[in-house]
Amino acid sequence: MPSKQKEAQVAERLADLRLRASIAGTGHEVTSGFHLTQAQIEAAKNQKEWDELKRQDLVEAENQRRQEPAFKFQTEQWSRPIETLKATRGLLLPDVAANLPVTDRAMDTAKIQTAYEDLLAVMQTRGQVLSASGKQRFLLYVSVQAGATQVKGGKEYRLAADDINCLIACLNRMIDLGAFESDEYAALLEDDSQSEPVEQSADELRAAAEEEWSKFPLWHSWEQSLESGFGIKLTDSYRRIVCGEFERANLSPYAAESYNEIRRRLVARERFPTRPSGEPALTVDERMAALTENYDLRNPVQKRAWCHEIGRLRSVLGE
Repeated sequence: MPSKQKEAQVAERLADLRLRASIAGTGHEVTSGFHLTQAQIEAAKNQKEWDELKRQDLVEAENQRRQEPAFKFQTEQWSRPIETLKATRGLLLPDVAANLPVTDRAMDTAKIQTAYEDLLAVMQTRGQVLSASGKQRFLLYVSVQAGATQVKGGKEYRLAADDINCLIACLNRMIDLGAFESDEYAALLEDDSQSEPVEQSADELRAAAEEEWSKFPLWHSWEQSLESGFGIKLTDSYRRIVCGEFERANLSPYAAESYNEIRRRLVARERFPTRPSGEPALTVDERMAALTENYDLRNPVQKRAWCHEIGRLRSVLGE
């Protein structure tokens, strides 16, 4: 964990970077500044360079988060065989760093059971499955967190285990930790590649997309990069599709590369909006990689055709 002095230094650097970006007229806000130097800021003269610096910084911050002792300990603890966890139940330590929702109200066993059954029902509608062993691991995790208390302002707080949103947060945390064994959790959501995004009320879509996923800071940075890099602004319908794909692919919303993987997956299935020009939301390098698979570069004729297509892409995409 960074020291207070380190946090103060980072905060001071971020304030300085924001001021310099404002003076330069870029209009871009720095969300993380651990590895941006003054030389890099001066070199970031266009949007592409700036986005790459931010992307590198987010990836570094995510890697750093996963190397923190508390995260590594919880990953190791909850990845143990279920029988080992049950046998050492009294020695398991709560996941304090998860910042799960807490409450000072009294817990009702019946309400906790109802919230758990509601969670399983929601998971079923989304094509998610917990095996018998997976359910035991999940309930053991919730039990350990619920057994820990926090004292704030003279009040005692415990895990809000009777709230389905709290249980969803617990499930997301276990997925992020990689706690489930391969046969314990599965996202089996089927995809209909022929169907268009279903238009529902804005409130319903916003609740579905924001309640679980938009709380992650990387989500907002990703949407900004889509708009600046591809000219794409996601609608609520497409946000819902992206949320479903995160669950389907079982990818972590805390990892920056997960968002690029989601974009490529949805583009391949024609489930992602295109650029204003009609081109798919892929970078030149990604398009080049896909094109290379379709040409035999040992053949002079095909190599010339490949070069022509690459040139066309660079001209159209302006990269």
